[in-house]
Amino acid sequence: MTTPQPVNVTIILQTFLRSRSFQAIRLHYKINYHIITTLVGCYLYCTYVSRSFAISTVATFISYYDYHRTVRFINRLIECNLITQAGTGKHNHYTISPEGLQVIHEISNKADNNLYTFCNKYNIEL
Repeated sequence: MTTPQPVNVTIILQTFLRSRSFQAIRLHYKINYHIITTLVGCYLYCTYVSRSFAISTVATFISYYDYHRTVRFINRLIECNLITQAGTGKHNHYTISPEGLQVIHEISNKADNNLYTFCNKYNIEL
């Protein structure tokens, strides 16, 4: 029998608790986990790459969904006022709205709280 490789427990726990972190947002906006994942990807793109994005660039950045699915997800985020159009031209550019930023902070806070609660409940030290 081979010895299992060590894993980053924090990342595994955050992945495990992901749906709990998204639940309130999912219910409030009536959006699914894929749309929330797209919002998080857009936030990361706007934070670390550019202040705004074209759908094609963010689809490549997220690299989990194809272009057409990303278009549907972005349109739903626009309907929910979580993303706004930042400019027009040859390629439309979008950015995270103030409400979208608030949602990102809520997800982050909920994820921190979920991790803390879960670890305390089961005496897990990170």
